Amino acid sequence: MPGPNTIIDQFTELPVSRQRRYQLRKQASGLCVICGRRKAVSKSLCARCLRKRGVKKPGRNSAERV
Repeated sequence: MPGPNTIIDQFTELPVSRQRRYQLRKQASGLCVICGRRKAVSKSLCARCLRKRGVKKPGRNSAERV
């Protein structure tokens, strides 16, 4: 039986962890899956979290780096 503050949506009954449900809800809302800020274009993270993780735009020779 759900508690008084339980979120009921399409992710509630999925057999995934609590954290993954949080990430799916943020992703569906168009927010960063880590901090909840507005996400960067075509990514699942905001610009700040992308910088923290060291994700960079592909460079000129990015195909050669494997």
